[in-house]
Amino acid sequence: MDEVEVKKTKLRVLLVEDNPVNQKLVERYLLKLGHQIDIADNGAIGLEFLAQKNYDVILMDIEMPVLNGIETTKKIVEIYSDNRPVIIAVTASILSAYKEICIQAGMDDYMEKPVSGEQLKVMFEKWSDKIIKRIDADYKK
Repeated sequence: MDEVEVKKTKLRVLLVEDNPVNQKLVERYLLKLGHQIDIADNGAIGLEFLAQKNYDVILMDIEMPVLNGIETTKKIVEIYSDNRPVIIAVTASILSAYKEICIQAGMDDYMEKPVSGEQLKVMFEKWSDKIIKRIDADYKK
């Protein structure tokens, strides 16, 4: 599978986001791009979803009730290590210090809200090598 194929592949995306407006916006873009999406209202629910299903990408809000995005990411890295989906922070605060916290927690990248369909497309292309490896590993199981 190459980068062109990942553009045609229906990715399995987990959106961990507590804001209903942001949920609908991202869901609309992902469906328009042809991807599958599950939505978790907080990090604890996101971890439950991840335990039950394989995802290629996780779009992670940072500030959420119950379990925030930083702590959720740390748990994902602890549980799944290198065999985890690409984790992309989706946050309204992209201060340089905040970016570093996201990366130190184990996130692969970050996007600023509001998210656009073009941003998602570019981000998935940027991480296509890692996404392809994950998809290939799942197919070999």
